[in-house]
Amino acid sequence: CIVDPSLLRPDYDCDGPVWRPDEDRGGCTNAPPWGDDVDVGRLHEFDSAGACCDEFHDPDGRCVAWDGCTGEATELVVTTEPTDAPTDLPTTKPTQTPTKTPTPAPSVSPTVAPPKFFIVHGEGYCANDEITPMPHY
Repeated sequence: CIVDPSLLRPDYDCDGPVWRPDEDRGGCTNAPPWGDDVDVGRLHEFDSAGACCDEFHDPDGRCVAWDGCTGEATELVVTTEPTDAPTDLPTTKPTQTPTKTPTPAPSVSPTVAPPKFFIVHGEGYCANDEITPMPHY
């Protein structure tokens, strides 16, 4: 939107405008204050419209940035508030050591399988599968 052209000043330096709260219209502006009785404190000057609106916005988060250089008004919305610092302090207790012993590392050499014993049917004796092959029924 375009603001009142009478508020624009052709002699105003727009290279490094300072943004401040606009007490007349609400929101923030970079237009210089008009009149000799207007006092702008250094504590309420910002480098950008966003920085000004972060601090001076309506309760619903809306803020109009009145640009004295271009004559445009832009509505900004502050969507978040800064979060509080964490209140919990780190614990002073060290981490507990594990209660079970760790699993042993695997061996490098293969493990030899123990022999399997079985009964040879029809003959009634016990045989070792390393000597006599086990039948598959």
